[in-house]
Amino acid sequence: MRYHCLQILLLCLSAVSISSAQVPTMINYQGRVVVDGTNFTGNGQFKFAFVDSSGATSFWSHDGTSTSGSAPARHIVLPVSSGLYSVALGDSSVLNSAGNPMDAITPADLGNADLWLRIWFNDGQSGFQQLSPDQRITSVAYALVAESVPDGSITAEKLAPGVGAGGNLQASRSSSDATLLADGYLKIN
Repeated sequence: MRYHCLQILLLCLSAVSISSAQVPTMINYQGRVVVDGTNFTGNGQFKFAFVDSSGATSFWSHDGTSTSGSAPARHIVLPVSSGLYSVALGDSSVLNSAGNPMDAITPADLGNADLWLRIWFNDGQSGFQQLSPDQRITSVAYALVAESVPDGSITAEKLAPGVGAGGNLQASRSSSDATLLADGYLKIN
């Protein structure tokens, strides 16, 4: 049990060090496509845009061409298996039909609390159809905005009780490390 807790603690520490690195500009999205009542399998053509709830305003699209909630000009091709597909929106390694990389997602693209993902799909035979309903973008994507928080702007009042600003977390293989205890660190069980 103690080894398992140490593994969890080390995983948390590695997550803390990763969180200080640059925030990825991608949002993972998984969806399902059904064509004529059957789960689609094959290469699907997709278009993606962030719009407001009315669909009248575009904030981002995979190729930067969507305006007023319209479909982007170019598509990307994604593999679909038994109706299921996955895409990292904003992933520059994904190319659109013109061979250009997908546009990155920036904090400015997420600057509206009323943000929805609009998707268009083409099975290669029926033409593009707007999928319905639009999907609400929730708090996970907004973590990208955290990168823009200026250093030193989060005060102790904004932290959980007992977590002072500038506090440290240390790991030790010993459950009673005398050096850490002497320095005022607390043992977490």
